[in-house]
Amino acid sequence: MSDFDLKFETDIKYFKSFMKEMGVTASNIEPAFIAFGEYITKETKAQIKAEKSPDGIPWLPLAPSTIRRKKTQLKLRETFKMVNSMFYKAGKTSFEFSIADEKYIHHHYGTRKMPARIIIGVDTEDRRKRLNKEIVGYLKHKRIKKRK
Repeated sequence: MSDFDLKFETDIKYFKSFMKEMGVTASNIEPAFIAFGEYITKETKAQIKAEKSPDGIPWLPLAPSTIRRKKTQLKLRETFKMVNSMFYKAGKTSFEFSIADEKYIHHHYGTRKMPARIIIGVDTEDRRKRLNKEIVGYLKHKRIKKRK
């Protein structure tokens, strides 16, 4: 990973009270993180195609000079390098999603001459619910298997 990679990580601390209620210890929730990784990759690609932030806010239009240079009004999809360089790493208790194309950091945060176009985020309610659903589903399945 380069110094410019943007990532978000989460761990099982958020879910400890639920796990205690379920009577399950989860030292490995990697399968839930893998399912979430597939989901977030698909969602992020769709969001880029829709030219919106993770919260659904439309990105600002390209500058006329950029449109002339690129000969297109598509944002972040001139070569598809950024879209094709998305990846995730699922661990036993952690998850990371990133984009290997170093140019995305400039797009995500913006520059003096370019507005930010937020690409990665798990702060939307839908995405938090989905992560919770994957972990809860995995823990319920694990608990049911344990009882048999």
